[in-house]
Amino acid sequence: MRFTRRRTEPQGLPEDTPTLRIGPFSYHDAVALLAARGLDWPTVGLGSMGPAGLGFIQATISSHFPKESPVQTLHIGNYVGVSLAALSATTLELDPRSRTVSIDPNMPHLGVNDPQAHVFALLAELGLQDANVVICGYTFERNPTIGFDGRDLTVEWQSGSACENVLPSLRELGVRFDVALLDGSHVGSYARREVEVLAELIRPNGLLFLDNVEQGFEEIEELFRDAADGALPFERLGYREPVGVLLRRS
Repeated sequence: MRFTRRRTEPQGLPEDTPTLRIGPFSYHDAVALLAARGLDWPTVGLGSMGPAGLGFIQATISSHFPKESPVQTLHIGNYVGVSLAALSATTLELDPRSRTVSIDPNMPHLGVNDPQAHVFALLAELGLQDANVVICGYTFERNPTIGFDGRDLTVEWQSGSACENVLPSLRELGVRFDVALLDGSHVGSYARREVEVLAELIRPNGLLFLDNVEQGFEEIEELFRDAADGALPFERLGYREPVGVLLRRS
């Protein structure tokens, strides 16, 4: 697979916007592209993983898996596609046969009414669309919630169209992954169920990354601790705020 990367000139971004380059992915250029599409860059940063967490993920994957061996990845929670593009680029750097499946219900979030449109634009700009399978859906049942901006998303939840129970469907299809990144629902009970199924979907010696393992997301912090307590086949491999990584035991 040949990557294409078009340089996107920054549109009103601060000079200190963080940089991170992973193959065709540049954090600065990704944020600039989304800003050029009319998104407010602080809002993009608030809802997306930052360069420190993405750099930790890149370094962990690159050191854990051999080159010239495809890495199949599951990404849960896309928002506008920053972490999805970074993760896809990281695994493609190891092997161009790598593929990434992602799950997101395309709910309005932080004032962005159609985040999936920006996901596709970003993947296309970076030449990553052929290596991605984007599923518009919920990992389990529809999950109404309160947005980070305080809005009640009940109306959008009732009127939106998305698949349900995608994780159980992937399990029934026999799909397995080497890496999973969980950054979807921040409701502890829902995320805990996701991790329980991911324990079946991730191959032995695979990696599970959890975002928002930090103060303010106590249920996710607790989940990161509990997932390695022996009840599930994971052990704690590393942590760099706000990202924790678990190793799927053999």
